[in-house]
Amino acid sequence: MSALLNTTGVARRSAKITPAIDIHSLPDDALVRRELVLQLFGYSRTTLWRRIRAKQFPPAIEDGGIKGWTAGQIRAALATRHAQAHG
Repeated sequence: MSALLNTTGVARRSAKITPAIDIHSLPDDALVRRELVLQLFGYSRTTLWRRIRAKQFPPAIEDGGIKGWTAGQIRAALATRHAQAHG
């Protein structure tokens, strides 16, 4: 993260910007990191954690020391969310 100066002249960290990724173009086994999941669902980290704990969202998996979700899991969760929202 790069440092930016705010209006008081104190350095602060800039937000990470994740490039736009079409989740539907990824192979099912592609690993999707937390920041993209948060953007796709509009969740905060706390909300994501709570939904995982309540079994309303699949838990992250670990692959080679990297945690995330497969694109297939994310697509299924998006479809479930869409179905619930649209009856």
